Amino acid sequence: MSDLTGLDHPCIAETNRAHRLLPVLLIFTGLAAYHNTLPNDFIFDDHPHILLDESIRDLSDWRSVLGRTQRPVIKLTLAINYAMDRLEPRGYHLCNLLIHVGSALLLYGVVRRTLLQPILGRRFVSSAPWLALSVAMLWQLHPLNTQSVTYLIQRGESLMGFFFLLTLYSAIRYGMFGSMAWAIMGIAACLLGVGCKPVMVSAPLVVVLWDYTFVRDFSNCWRRRLLFYLALFATWLPLSWLLAISMSGPKPAFGFGLEVITWWQYALTQPLVVLKYLRLAIFPHPLILDYMHPSLHGLYKINPLLATLKIVVPLGIVLSLVLWTVRGLWCRRPWAFLGACFFLILAPTSSIAPIADIMVEHRMYLPLIVVVAVVVMAMYLVTEKFSGSVRPIYGAVLVVVAAVVLGVTTYRRNLVYLNPISIWDSVVYHRPTNPRAWHNLGSALESAGRFDEALQHYEWAIRLVPSYDEAHNGLGSIYLEKGRVQSHPEARTRMLAMAIEKFEIALQLAPQDPQYHQNLGQAMLLVGDLDKADQLLNRAIDLRPGYGKAHGHLGLVALAREQSDRAIEQFQMAIRFDPELVDPYHNLALQLTRIGQSAEAIKVYREGLKIDPKRSAMLIQLARILASDPEPSIRNGAEAVLLAKQVLDLTDDRRWLSLDTLAAAYAEASQFEKAVQVATVALKAARIAGLPADAINQIKQRLELYQTARPYRKVVD
Repeated sequence: MSDLTGLDHPCIAETNRAHRLLPVLLIFTGLAAYHNTLPNDFIFDDHPHILLDESIRDLSDWRSVLGRTQRPVIKLTLAINYAMDRLEPRGYHLCNLLIHVGSALLLYGVVRRTLLQPILGRRFVSSAPWLALSVAMLWQLHPLNTQSVTYLIQRGESLMGFFFLLTLYSAIRYGMFGSMAWAIMGIAACLLGVGCKPVMVSAPLVVVLWDYTFVRDFSNCWRRRLLFYLALFATWLPLSWLLAISMSGPKPAFGFGLEVITWWQYALTQPLVVLKYLRLAIFPHPLILDYMHPSLHGLYKINPLLATLKIVVPLGIVLSLVLWTVRGLWCRRPWAFLGACFFLILAPTSSIAPIADIMVEHRMYLPLIVVVAVVVMAMYLVTEKFSGSVRPIYGAVLVVVAAVVLGVTTYRRNLVYLNPISIWDSVVYHRPTNPRAWHNLGSALESAGRFDEALQHYEWAIRLVPSYDEAHNGLGSIYLEKGRVQSHPEARTRMLAMAIEKFEIALQLAPQDPQYHQNLGQAMLLVGDLDKADQLLNRAIDLRPGYGKAHGHLGLVALAREQSDRAIEQFQMAIRFDPELVDPYHNLALQLTRIGQSAEAIKVYREGLKIDPKRSAMLIQLARILASDPEPSIRNGAEAVLLAKQVLDLTDDRRWLSLDTLAAAYAEASQFEKAVQVATVALKAARIAGLPADAINQIKQRLELYQTARPYRKVVD
């Protein structure tokens, strides 16, 4: 083979049966540590980039999926997930887990084949598979990687890491055997990695450095692999195009993004951040989703001496490590390759290019490999001092203990990611001065219906940052919901007024935010200011074309104005643009029923119930159509009975209506004795609920029909 490639052919150790099982052990440990992520919910940035991203809803519309995004490969995988699992997070988590396990397997292959290179002699011939397993397993189980694996949208980091390792592994195999298939795979992997994250810019450099470090005759290698190198570096062209797309957008692709700093402020802060990354790699506690790390420029205004120390000392340490690495590379020391990888991979995010978040854990996904490899090799060198059969036992014990500790810590960390409340509660505990954490915990509590607790957390966020528009909007959302369900007129008016006040503050702070226009428009709709509501909702759609929720509320505005056709059109648009919204299905079906299109209404109800099978209002209305529609081909008494019983099991709210519907369903199924019994109970429940006399008389009339063995038929206007 060396005649074909001109490269050193490594002396590959004989692979015994035990070595063949090592990748299986790697797969097992990865699944064991991360299987508890499967039930976890969507959190934070998962919402805008998965739950609310309409461009991933139709996999066949590839222009929508891949158009104008910095990370087309990530969006493509999300679109595939949506096509298979819709918005069930289990499938998304399984995909992330498989990516991580695949990366660990590639890492095993890279480390094993690197240790068997002739330039290292025969020192690692027998131990290479076990050292490779140790590095790959400890990296796979390290809790610092949980953000890249368990936090779904950080698939950008883990999938980029997978393609990065595949690029390097393919390059190594191409160098060994000269097969063009491996060259093509390496180039394709590098290109796909570019479509995941810009950090992939380092991959061609790492490939060249690997050859420079581990191939004896590098000059000959360079000549023979020049086209391969050029093809890898050519992937920088599409990367530049993707970065241009990102720069032209209104917001960064991902991230928290509250503080904006200059490039030099960011650069001065990063040496300290790099040292914190190294500390977390050795001692991963506490791990925090949102560090909200401040820039040292801000600290300088408060305490110049402390800020200077935090800049100068870390900068000196990092520069020393960089210079030491450069010197090692000049001498072609194998350890210097690890140092170069660490700094090259971190450079795009931890140097001078300012990113919204100064410090986040997922940036250590690949650099962590370097730290783990250094620790494992140090452990190996220490145990080498022991003689005889004792040496491998000591090494195995150290690796097993480390694997158990890291695996258990990772398993427990995954539980913190269970849902938005648990993860943000953890952030608030460790970073009580983080306003984003208070706001996001408030948002999570609001989504869970814990409104009073959510109010307190939003207020804490505003105390920390009075101009925090999202927190003001959150307060408005809670007051809006409280006012919407409030039966007392004065309390309802007061709550809606408070909601409008908070939405207006949020809108003043961020006048181009479509959500704030939509929310204020919804509040105006509830207080009856239809003109203002119409104006705000249309403005929201101007700012965010295809805003399904705003179209849904415009449908309600049209209904209030008795514009039936326009209302139906708006509900249909809401469903088309955001098919996961349930309310437009219900409102559209109600309107179709009112104009006598029961067959179409049934179809709409069934589609809506696929999204929310427990929506009692839709179950009841569907049951009433099936029980009492004038058209015989539409009625289905047996199904109507099942639906009405399901509602009774779900809720006691408006029990009289559920019972009245069940009675009509029994009558349609010719079970008149049961219909009479249930209708009698429904009549009592209606009286207890204080229904108007007209409504009670209607239930009486239906009861009289059932007593004479006649079903109820709805009269359509």
